[in-house]
Amino acid sequence: MRSIRKAKGITIKNFNKEKWDKYLDEYYNGNINGKEEVISPPPRTTIKSSLLSYTELKSSLITLYRDKGYSSTQAYIYSLYNKSKISLLTRSQLLSHINVYHSLPRRERKKLLSL
Repeated sequence: MRSIRKAKGITIKNFNKEKWDKYLDEYYNGNINGKEEVISPPPRTTIKSSLLSYTELKSSLITLYRDKGYSSTQAYIYSLYNKSKISLLTRSQLLSHINVYHSLPRRERKKLLSL
């Protein structure tokens, strides 16, 4: 079965014999090696992040949780995220860390937070 689509490339309508002969002459003389030049990409630049890291905030949030409680610590984490100072991943890690403390019984929580 024949395809409906026509082949693209050199056809009788757009064939220019002079250009083709010139290309063949350059190719046979060694001016064209048959391979295109490889263009190297520009060097990578490092992006300096202005976000606060998880390890920097962890100890300060524990002291905030000890002093002011769960809801204010949670509100502080959300405010940092809304101000784009922490990423979504860091926000979820910090919230889960605070949730672990909040889910503990009061006696165990006091022992852990007093250390």
